[in-house]
Amino acid sequence: MKELFITGTMTPCNPTDVIGAQFEKFDFGRRSANDRLTQAEREYLQQRDGSGNDQRMLSVTHAKPTRKVHSNHGEEFTDSAVITIDLALIDRASIYDIHLVESHPAKTSLARKDQNKTAAEERVLYVYSAEKNRETLLTSIPVAAVVAVTVPGFGATSLYAAKRLYNVEFDKQELEKERLEKARQEKAERDERQAQQRRDAESVQNSLYAKAIRELQTVADTKNAQKKLKSKSKQLEALWADTEGYLEAYEAKAGKPIQPSLIMFSTLEEILALVKL
Repeated sequence: MKELFITGTMTPCNPTDVIGAQFEKFDFGRRSANDRLTQAEREYLQQRDGSGNDQRMLSVTHAKPTRKVHSNHGEEFTDSAVITIDLALIDRASIYDIHLVESHPAKTSLARKDQNKTAAEERVLYVYSAEKNRETLLTSIPVAAVVAVTVPGFGATSLYAAKRLYNVEFDKQELEKERLEKARQEKAERDERQAQQRRDAESVQNSLYAKAIRELQTVADTKNAQKKLKSKSKQLEALWADTEGYLEAYEAKAGKPIQPSLIMFSTLEEILALVKL
């Protein structure tokens, strides 16, 4: 899994076609440990003894995810993550469907020296196991073909989360990105709070300024009113001192008579209006 999410491709532990250490388990006839395997032998060895350093191809099953799959030794494959891949996204030349009936005539097998089994017996077990697990062999798996990941203890996991789990360096990079993003967001929030505080302060200052202007205007208006009242008072004194003379002047200017007795029923504004005339 680490290789898959670090390099982008999963490959067998032993992708070579050199017989190697398996020479001690199987009967290769006159060949030695340094000789080569045929492709059919490679498929056979993967199915019958493909684990650890003897893994020559990648075994996958077409069984449902809920169906348990066991090794040739009876062990259940549950100790690591389970990936679901789309074979349509893998190069056809890298796929070997060894569970298909039509693939059986081309199969080969070897006698096992470590278990004292004949090649014929091995072939029967080979076919049986391939069909039971609905097994397909791959030479490699690109991460682009992975469509789902299930990790023990985590359940269904996104490809991104799986990559962070199995790729330590990638996880460090993502943690640094998250740290920087968090710092950026905190700075943005801090800047916004400070900006809001400035706007609030400006709003209060503007409100105080407007209030001061209104108060000054009120004072100015009061002073003006007092000046006006003082000016009008002088005119009123003249009116009361010589009402008839004042009204005669008004009548002459207005072109209509006014009864002096009506003055007592007038409001101050009406009287001032008369005085203004």
